[in-house]
Amino acid sequence: MVQRGVRDRNLESRPGLKQRFVTQSSEADKDFFIAINYSDFDKFIDVPFSVNGHWNDLLNEQSAVVENFRLFNQRIHSNWGWIYFKKG
Repeated sequence: MVQRGVRDRNLESRPGLKQRFVTQSSEADKDFFIAINYSDFDKFIDVPFSVNGHWNDLLNEQSAVVENFRLFNQRIHSNWGWIYFKKG
């Protein structure tokens, strides 16, 4: 697989939150979105995504449908995170 793009930044400029978009390509496109709350408190945030549609959270064994390139008012527990995956 060839890595096509990586982007790191603090979520909404809030301390203790980190996000990463990773897009890889082989036979089919694969997108990952990783968010980590490394603070001592739960956080509620609006999370931007690169692509609309059905995403699977590999870490928490859940899924979400992203519309308008966002998930709104999402809770990330203290010292925990998400690894969302979407196969194109």
